[in-house]
Amino acid sequence: MGTLNIFKLSIAVLLFESGRFFICLMLPYSNKSEVLYLSLEDTLLRLQNRLYELTEEPHENLKLAVEAPTIGNGLEEQLMQWSQDNPNLKLIVT
Repeated sequence: MGTLNIFKLSIAVLLFESGRFFICLMLPYSNKSEVLYLSLEDTLLRLQNRLYELTEEPHENLKLAVEAPTIGNGLEEQLMQWSQDNPNLKLIVT
């Protein structure tokens, strides 16, 4: 996992662990806020290992995905449907 991917995963972890980051992003803080992290260049096992390096216990509101359709081939529709099905979604990290 490259430095940028570690940074993006760190941001996702901060979003569900700390209200400070929400304030910096001008998003309303809520314990029920959800973050979707798309890490399309990693395996789920590798992503989980990185996550455990950043936090002792991953939060249930951090959703991880390692597979998705490409832009123009269903990604936009899938993200829209996911956001409609998960009204507490506050951020998608790609």
